[in-house]
Amino acid sequence: MTLQGYVGPSKALAARDFESLVREHHRRLLAYALALTRRNEVAEDLVQEALLVAHRDLAKFDALRDFGAWARGIVRMKYLEWTRSRRTEQMSVAQMDEIDARHREWDAAAAEGRGDALAALRVCREELGDHIAETLDLFYSEQKSCADIAATLKITEIVVRKRLQRAREALAGCMKKRLGGLHGA
Repeated sequence: MTLQGYVGPSKALAARDFESLVREHHRRLLAYALALTRRNEVAEDLVQEALLVAHRDLAKFDALRDFGAWARGIVRMKYLEWTRSRRTEQMSVAQMDEIDARHREWDAAAAEGRGDALAALRVCREELGDHIAETLDLFYSEQKSCADIAATLKITEIVVRKRLQRAREALAGCMKKRLGGLHGA
């Protein structure tokens, strides 16, 4: 239930509409938070905190705007608070902007009926070579450091970083093709 294009007497979002938007965006918000933190439990906490803030500030949200972008902005602020409070290294602004840009593209694709980003991501991941997929799994699913992955796979840390870079580039290209090419787009 995307409210973009909604024209009505009020720009305020009703509480019942908030619930629908949360259901629509929850998985993508979790994916966004996980891309930032690489830790499932932290991603879940950040999204929960962000949605509490969003609900609290519901009267401030303009229903004519993009809910996903607004909620991601809150998740991003919660991520920055989390890293500062734990003195954890933050992603660079450029990296966060790149992740946000991908999520904006996926939101737009879903809003235009061009497909589900997570389903496309699963297909794209399957198209990667086994060695790259294994490296991705170790980094994102098992949350191992590049040094630990290098030791496990008996390769250098530079090779691990290059595989991750290639995987991100391949996944981005595949996602763009899949989400842009669906439904005649």
